[in-house]
Amino acid sequence: MTVPHLPAIGCRWYPSSKTCCMCGAKRDDLKLSDRVYKCINSSCVAHTITLDRDLNAALNLLNASNEYVRLAQPEDTPVDK
Repeated sequence: MTVPHLPAIGCRWYPSSKTCCMCGAKRDDLKLSDRVYKCINSSCVAHTITLDRDLNAALNLLNASNEYVRLAQPEDTPVDK
């Protein structure tokens, strides 16, 4: 089994607190002092709510790790008969 390499997970420079956990839109205008996140994508569910910035970052890292685990799973293969 080959495990895919996803360098963004856990990378110090991964913008987890500047990226929407719902749609992936990135806000470059956030400063470190900004403690809430609101999505800039008007068609996103998160556009209508305000999230704690740390919660948004945690959800992004959770989503990325779940994707990593999904990609690392062996593909379904038919059983030999």
